[in-house]
Amino acid sequence: MGVVKRKNGSYALEHNTTKARKGDCEECGENPGVRKALNKKRPVDIESVKGHIEEHLSFFSTHKSVKPIWCKTCSCLIKYEVEIDYDKMDKRDWKRDV
Repeated sequence: MGVVKRKNGSYALEHNTTKARKGDCEECGENPGVRKALNKKRPVDIESVKGHIEEHLSFFSTHKSVKPIWCKTCSCLIKYEVEIDYDKMDKRDWKRDV
């Protein structure tokens, strides 16, 4: 995140300026020009998302899948959807009760 000096001498975060708001995506509110969000069009970001998903699935054994949700307009990452395997959760809970 960058800091921008205003005309009156004060400082503001770059994403809070009017310049930043002009380029905001109407669907998700991201501004790819100011904030360096993960983007579907950059191969480095795709690898980062894949790595995060693999790490997440290996750490949380009760999660079946993790699906990244991308903005259809600007291709920025909005969120991850996690599908939980409730069968595994139930079995783990039964073992604790015994």
